[in-house]
Amino acid sequence: MPASSSAPIERSLPCTDTEMNRDPCPTGKGFSRFAKIEASAKDVDGAALGDVGNSPLWAKCIAAAPWDKCIARSILTLVRSVRIEYRSIQSIDTKSDWRGDRLKETIIVRRVPDRRQPAKGISWTLMKKSKYYYLMFAIPLLYFLTFDYIPMFGILIAFKDYSVFDGILGSEWVGLAYFQEFLSDPYFYKILRNTLLIGLYQIAFAFPAPIVLALLLNELRYEKFKRFVQTVSYMPHFLSTVVVCGILVNFLSYDGLVNQALGFFGIENIHFLMIPEWFRTIYIGSGIWQGIGWGSIIYLAALTAIDPQLYDAAKIDGANRWKQMRHVTLPGIAPTIVIMLLFSIGAIMSVSFEKVLLLQNGANFDTSDIISTYVYRRGLVSTDFSYATAVGLFNSVVALFFLTIGNYISRKVSETSLW
Repeated sequence: MPASSSAPIERSLPCTDTEMNRDPCPTGKGFSRFAKIEASAKDVDGAALGDVGNSPLWAKCIAAAPWDKCIARSILTLVRSVRIEYRSIQSIDTKSDWRGDRLKETIIVRRVPDRRQPAKGISWTLMKKSKYYYLMFAIPLLYFLTFDYIPMFGILIAFKDYSVFDGILGSEWVGLAYFQEFLSDPYFYKILRNTLLIGLYQIAFAFPAPIVLALLLNELRYEKFKRFVQTVSYMPHFLSTVVVCGILVNFLSYDGLVNQALGFFGIENIHFLMIPEWFRTIYIGSGIWQGIGWGSIIYLAALTAIDPQLYDAAKIDGANRWKQMRHVTLPGIAPTIVIMLLFSIGAIMSVSFEKVLLLQNGANFDTSDIISTYVYRRGLVSTDFSYATAVGLFNSVVALFFLTIGNYISRKVSETSLW
């Protein structure tokens, strides 16, 4: 929008439009047929809206109306001259001031704020009004700064022969030596395989479970039963990992509740936690039981955003409940599913260290040993901090790789992605 001149703009205003109205012009206050007018347009805050010098103002003069009402007829022409979209105008006011035989006319245009364009600079007034929101935001900000961003400085340990006495900066630089040592370690392929398999099983079995539960709950019409199922499914989420593992150890022991139930059907007792092949099944199954209810909350929230008229239209077209779920419900929550899937892919290497460590024993070590438990043994038990940091950094890089690939595929096949 062009900037306006600081000097007033003088224009001769014919008071009558020969094609629209032939009524005589109002008289008085020294007004003549071609009265001199100083025309300017300003925003509500006093800022000039543009140069109106190249667009003469035309007004349809009404004999019975005062001059300030007559000049208001030129507003649309003025708005066009300063290039303001009509839909962005909230209100228009006029202000007239006679100075002898000259009329100073100011048109004040109140525009609707353009929310698509962020305000330039920092509005301290707005921040003061929203101080409580910023205070609430400061709590998670401090958390992530303290436990996620500031500790990133410790990544340097992976590239140095770290000594507690010399410190991070004073330790000797060794480059990629510890990464090469890890890649040539006999345990490398085994712990990488175990970690990836558990992560893939979580995506294959644990990820769809909350979606299925949310779809089933959405089809229930008896509200009391629906709330009961939701409450029961949420409760395991609030149990700590130690409690869950304690329940699993007791229930899956040789004379535990599960083996007692199997014995009732004539099946021999099984040492579940002593057989390596059962470890992944126990880990994934208990994870589904603990997180299925809590994970369904976000999908139930996404279901509420689907327009009910889509279901009505599907019924008119003859769609049954299954087809409504397939053609209306699932496409409606598809963006949410994609975003949550990308989060799960990013966490494919983040297998629960506490749960694995509590369920791990010498008998199932071949399938339960993962990267995080390996880092624990080398870093804290053996005090090999540099090597453990290198292994942990390798784990994070692999997770970032999977997240980037997943996001790239999602962006190519759909309109939903993280970036």
